[in-house]
Amino acid sequence: MAGRLLLVGWDAADWKILHPMIDAGEMPALQRIVETGASGALLCVQPQVPVAQWTSIAAGKRPWQHRVCHPRIPGRSQSLAVWDILGRSGKKSLVVGWPATHGARSEHTVLVSERYANPTAGPDVKLWPPAVAGTYCPEEIAARLDPLRKSPQDVQADVISRYVPDWKKIDQKRDRRIGQLRLFLAADFSHQAAMMALLSARRWDFAAVRFPALGAISQIFLPYRPPRPAWLPEVEFALYQNVIRNACRKLDQMLRLLVQAAGPDAGVMVVSGHGVSQRAISPTASRDNESWKSPHGIFAACGPGFAADALVFGATALDVSPTILTYFGLP
Repeated sequence: MAGRLLLVGWDAADWKILHPMIDAGEMPALQRIVETGASGALLCVQPQVPVAQWTSIAAGKRPWQHRVCHPRIPGRSQSLAVWDILGRSGKKSLVVGWPATHGARSEHTVLVSERYANPTAGPDVKLWPPAVAGTYCPEEIAARLDPLRKSPQDVQADVISRYVPDWKKIDQKRDRRIGQLRLFLAADFSHQAAMMALLSARRWDFAAVRFPALGAISQIFLPYRPPRPAWLPEVEFALYQNVIRNACRKLDQMLRLLVQAAGPDAGVMVVSGHGVSQRAISPTASRDNESWKSPHGIFAACGPGFAADALVFGATALDVSPTILTYFGLP
């Protein structure tokens, strides 16, 4: 199965939300992958912590093996990621926004770490200082990619109004969720800009980009997804009821651009490490509350070698890396 492969990671993507949107024609890029390829649920590993999940997806190992288990304990994986293995076979990789890659080095691999979108200045500074040391490998790509980083101030009113049409009615001194939304979206937009620039400027065989915003957005706005829970005031629910839906639409639009940039002969794989719960969690619950998560994420892949319009059963996060290696003819 020679050729190129694009891996796209969406935090907290869930078929319970995506399938109705596909049926309504709101996710055309993902719909094409599902209808022309293979798709199914992807069972996560434990713990359901993003940094552990995405490292397991990249390495095909459980957290106790790769030793990346918690975001507050800095470190890099003790196991080879799929791009490390591909590099040893001479395959060229592009990696943007993947957790536990800060400061990493890998043969034949261009790395833009998960800290790429982290603010390096206060909210009133229009021109950010460069990303922190260790963000880029090789370092010379900084000149091209630093100007592409998006700050929350770049996510302006025309963008926010698509997610919260009546945002002007919100007292943002008391309700800081609009500011949080801008921060989350800026990270996704930064990762998209970096990967689009790399796809067009570099020779590559494998490309992987991870978008964290949907997970952070779901943690805050999942209770506002229709139908309205009885404990949520109608006015407040009306303000935020379309945030998650429009976040998914935006991911689909970015996916379409990535697929176009990758080219018609490239395979495409879309995955998430976990999904979201059916039960609405109160917005006043602790931010450390994990009950909003479901252990079932998504898997969808199309392109050379993938079955068409097929369902995948029993897949886990540990199967993604071996599938990629098989795609390139490696053990």
